[in-house]
Amino acid sequence: MAASVAFVAAVAGVTLGVLTLAGVTFQGSGSAEEGPLVGPSGNLLITANRDRLAICIDSASPVTSAPASLPANAKEAMQTALQEVARHPYWQRAGITLAPVVDVGCPSPPPPIGDPSSYAPIEGVWGFPVSMPSYYRVFVFVLDPHELQKLVGTSRSRRAPQELSCLGDSCAEITAALFLSVDELADPAFVTDNLEKATGLDQAGRP
Repeated sequence: MAASVAFVAAVAGVTLGVLTLAGVTFQGSGSAEEGPLVGPSGNLLITANRDRLAICIDSASPVTSAPASLPANAKEAMQTALQEVARHPYWQRAGITLAPVVDVGCPSPPPPIGDPSSYAPIEGVWGFPVSMPSYYRVFVFVLDPHELQKLVGTSRSRRAPQELSCLGDSCAEITAALFLSVDELADPAFVTDNLEKATGLDQAGRP
């Protein structure tokens, strides 16, 4: 993909609805399906084939493509973080009524690094152009600390585009990738903060 491709912030100007937080539970067993990209759904889910916030968690590195061992508590850690995310003031306007999904195993690996001259490797991860977006809004990739350091360098960012919807040379992110280390899964506040950034909640409500 040419470096001149313009990335349109898919979460900018997101319109949020209403969600009742009472009794938030988690569903999903790796069976979430892909669907056609009908168009923006008007909320933080972005595409019309998503009926709830679905997250997959896996282990792979875009630097070496080396698989890592996914900790046994990885799914539980993400569920705990989602409970905190659901307390975000803008989440309550999200218009999502179905329970969140956390599944182990993602349908695609992290995108390769497309620009090796980037300030940090993670900033050269551009995402996969797709015609059929994943059901998952966020792909979480868990790396060992050494692999994560290779990816992020001195950057503070942990997120990158996972999937893009493109029209000509203009592409919009429709699915995010979030990279965390095994050790960071034990820090609920850190995971929650980065999950809010990956879903666009940290930008919601800004002019």
